[in-house]
Amino acid sequence: MQIEIDDKEGHLWLRLPLDAETARRLACPANICHAAPESVASSLLHDILKDDEESHTLLVVPAVGNA
Repeated sequence: MQIEIDDKEGHLWLRLPLDAETARRLACPANICHAAPESVASSLLHDILKDDEESHTLLVVPAVGNA
């Protein structure tokens, strides 16, 4: 994985390899949404990481009344 920083926009750019099936799967929602594949990939990665973070928080923080 290669990370590049775009100082003008304040974005980080990840460069990573995709197999043909993953690229095809990414192109499908990008075409439907008329969006760039990198924008769709960024949104997916954001949501996956957020969901993962939230699920791990629930595992670490005890439920109310169970402390």
